[in-house]
Amino acid sequence: MHRKRSKQPAKSARGIYKLAIYFVDHKHPTGQAYYFYSTERQDQNRTGQRRLKYLVTKKWAGLVSWAGLYLQNQLIEEFKIADNRWQEPSKAGK
Repeated sequence: MHRKRSKQPAKSARGIYKLAIYFVDHKHPTGQAYYFYSTERQDQNRTGQRRLKYLVTKKWAGLVSWAGLYLQNQLIEEFKIADNRWQEPSKAGK
């Protein structure tokens, strides 16, 4: 007998970047942000940060009211729909 191989790729370990998103028409049941993470492989290839920013500025362009990019749980950049660009976090916070 032969074993069937899974067609799904192996899950990669969670990376060091985290993206928190609030959409313009936010529908999370408890009002919390939606979170997306880089993978260890993306961090090694230095593509994790770029991939997460791509989601906000290209894939969901015009749909994100606020997004925060975290490096090991420290906010390093934020995106506001009013400014329509990534920038250093404001002192006042969200």
